[in-house]
Amino acid sequence: MQPIYTPADLTDWDYDRELGYPGEFPYTRGVQATCTADALWTMRQYAGMGDAEESNKRYNICSRTGRRGYQ
Repeated sequence: MQPIYTPADLTDWDYDRELGYPGEFPYTRGVQATCTADALWTMRQYAGMGDAEESNKRYNICSRTGRRGYQ
């Protein structure tokens, strides 16, 4: 493992085929061509964790561990 990799480390690697562009196969950069440029933030609804206290515990765990979207 190197501390940093550069394009020189990617011999025999086809940028278009293996990485591609946003909104295009193989979708390594997301399924939307604009990524998140047109959205200020992503808001998701969470349900099914029991009562408000249990949900709050779950949100805190997700927040502390760096999770996004709180699934």
